[in-house]
Amino acid sequence: MDEVVVVGYGTQRKSDITSSVASVKSEDFVKGTVNDVGQLIQGKVAGLTVSQPSGDPTSGTQIRLRGASTILGTNTNPLVLIDGIPGALNTVAPEDIESIDVLKDGSAAAIYGTRGTNGVILVTTKRASGQYANNVEYKVSFSTQQITNSLDMLSAADYRRQIEAGTRDASLDLGSSTDWLKEITRTPFSQVHNITFRGGNSKTNYIATANYRALQGMFLKSNNNLLTGRVDINHNMLNDKVKVNVGLLSRYGSYITTADGGSFNGYTYRQALIRNPTSPVKDENGDWFEQTGNFNYENPLSRLYESDGENRDQLSRFNTTITYRPIDALKLSALGSYQRYNQTRGYAETKKHISSLRDGRNGYVSNGTRETQERLLELTAQYSKILNNHDFTILGGYSYQDTYYRDYYMTNYDFPTDEFSYHNIGLGNALSEGLATMGGFTEKTNLISFFTRGNY
Repeated sequence: MDEVVVVGYGTQRKSDITSSVASVKSEDFVKGTVNDVGQLIQGKVAGLTVSQPSGDPTSGTQIRLRGASTILGTNTNPLVLIDGIPGALNTVAPEDIESIDVLKDGSAAAIYGTRGTNGVILVTTKRASGQYANNVEYKVSFSTQQITNSLDMLSAADYRRQIEAGTRDASLDLGSSTDWLKEITRTPFSQVHNITFRGGNSKTNYIATANYRALQGMFLKSNNNLLTGRVDINHNMLNDKVKVNVGLLSRYGSYITTADGGSFNGYTYRQALIRNPTSPVKDENGDWFEQTGNFNYENPLSRLYESDGENRDQLSRFNTTITYRPIDALKLSALGSYQRYNQTRGYAETKKHISSLRDGRNGYVSNGTRETQERLLELTAQYSKILNNHDFTILGGYSYQDTYYRDYYMTNYDFPTDEFSYHNIGLGNALSEGLATMGGFTEKTNLISFFTRGNY
């Protein structure tokens, strides 16, 4: 009951909590390879649904804390705070997490206002603390996947038996036997490496981590490579009345894309499901076998191999917290954070892609960029006192957060050659003919909050 649990803008002893807060420590996390932080607490918190609706290694987990309904049916995601800073479940590596606290009911999440409508997930990373000798820790894990329950599809033999029975026309037998799901899948191999450095003394200490994740998906050309580095430094001064914490985080990611503006194109899976099992992969000339007269009926392997793309992104975050205790009962804190995210994306479809054979594009290219900047300043004051049998805490604070978001994209088609893929978008004739498309937008938002809480 003396265990410390993270709550909004602070911590409380478990015995003092009157609202619904679930706390999961690192020793209780789900063991094994996980994609992001959400899977660490899958099945660990009552009323919390954690699922991964997509096999795409770039997709994250989906968390539902208060059902799936909202007034407009738009956003049902809980607010995620990483060391008090708004973020996403993939901001930090799962191996870098110390504890996760879930604010489940309204009284626990109310201090975050409308942002806490769908609940709040408080993620605490491993921090520098205490007095210990310098040490280095290295962990590595390898994993693979397999489909354990696939759809029961017609084989080529089943298809031909239906033709013999007269339920299908004989002209539909195209002479081959193809397992289309097997053609577009593989046995993936993923690896995760994590190294941690710790050191310092009771006055100044640090923790530094580096995490590399090379994840493969079940489908061909689905992957995700992430390299994350994080440094956390603590320094105590003025007889421990002032504590300064500085954090630096940088994450670089890249992944193959088979969809314009996305990652793995799930439409490929749909085409594999509806494809005639007697259809060949390639024709007698060695070209992809296509039936362009059929609407939205495409060779799934052609979609994979006649597209080329890559997304690269960079996330950087700097944060600092200063805590001052002029007297034992009073704690004054200031938190500042600056976060910047940049993404560049390129995608191309060749002259052999279905978009050229059926739609006459003659090669297609798309380029785009995205930038997000977030700034946060929070000032809090907390007074805690125990008088005889009376234990009370009063907290008050101010928060200012602003966000700048910009997105830009351009497309072009009708290219003289496929040699340059998406690296020379200006070669397409659609641009000179005024048929290329271009778009973008900028969005600025800010949120100013005043909040208070009292516990008795």
